[in-house]
Amino acid sequence: MSAPNRNADEAAVETFKQSTAATLRAMSHRDDLEVAFGAEPPGLSGNRARVPQPTRNLTSTEVAHVRGEADSIALKVRHHNRQLHAKRMPQGQMARSIYEAVEQTRCESIGSNRMAGVQENLTAALEQRYRKKGFERITERSDATLVEVVRLMTREALTGVRPPASARHVVDLWRPFIESRCGADFREMNRSVEDQEKFQHWVRQLIQDLDLESAEEAELEDDPNEEEGGE
Repeated sequence: MSAPNRNADEAAVETFKQSTAATLRAMSHRDDLEVAFGAEPPGLSGNRARVPQPTRNLTSTEVAHVRGEADSIALKVRHHNRQLHAKRMPQGQMARSIYEAVEQTRCESIGSNRMAGVQENLTAALEQRYRKKGFERITERSDATLVEVVRLMTREALTGVRPPASARHVVDLWRPFIESRCGADFREMNRSVEDQEKFQHWVRQLIQDLDLESAEEAELEDDPNEEEGGE
């Protein structure tokens, strides 16, 4: 590649990164967020948002993937109450993982239901994630896939969007088992998607219905004297 073309590609990537960072801040309603592009896993640490580093090729698939990871972070910042979330955190690693994944999905679903472009970006990010994990090669149910299947079935219940192509077979392996136990929970979660407290009640019920927590454990973990905080 000649130097002029390489410089043009680098300029295009820089422009894309700037627009992605600006959109993340605008969508999250947080102008103070630092947006870092790199090889680290996407996520948020304090006020630092980590987003995948785009390559010079900047294909449409890559653009949607990077935007999807940025949108996911922005929607979590915008719609998630950390104190309320921590107050109702279940015990047990699997229960905690499902609780975390489904809350992330709730935040993303609010954006998906309001903005078609955000929905497309989030789908692209999920597709990339499950392809990397080799989900299309999985042929049997296992605990290792349960969390992601619950995440995707929650997303389907809240938005009507089917799982990404790479994960559909895994979801179908689990679907009869999960729907037979949690179908009513998904319907109630859909009704309370914009009310985190009500939504959490039904997530905890879903966790109980999957036999990952007893009703007695759930009652012990709710402290009525604990103060609720803001976002």
